Amino acid sequence: MTCFRLQNGETLRRYCIRTGNSYHTMVSRINAMGITPDQAVKLSPIKPKGIHKAFGEPLKKVCRDTDQNYESVLYHMKRYCCTPELALERVSFMRYWNERREQELKEQAELDRIEEMRRTAKDIEDECTTDDDVD
Repeated sequence: MTCFRLQNGETLRRYCIRTGNSYHTMVSRINAMGITPDQAVKLSPIKPKGIHKAFGEPLKKVCRDTDQNYESVLYHMKRYCCTPELALERVSFMRYWNERREQELKEQAELDRIEEMRRTAKDIEDECTTDDDVD
């Protein structure tokens, strides 16, 4: 088991106990992001029962103001070990991407419908032409 130490000599575990931060979260950040223990503790803390802040304001308020889903932002913070600001950016991008993809699918469905109408009109026209030739 690795013993992570901060530059001041304090162990990461002792620091987390003293400050109320999650040791597991700090180790996850170190491993997932490839950063030092000192860099991990400088990131915004992810506390299970704390008020998360983004851009100096409560995260819930920022989510409400930017029309983002608070639970999605928390999920990204925990899943990707990232700051609230980065999680907001990720959720915003994913929302934009999904809306764009949905719009493309609607446009494609409309084009398919128009093409089907053209084929149907062409088939009807061909039938009428064939009927006239038979007489």
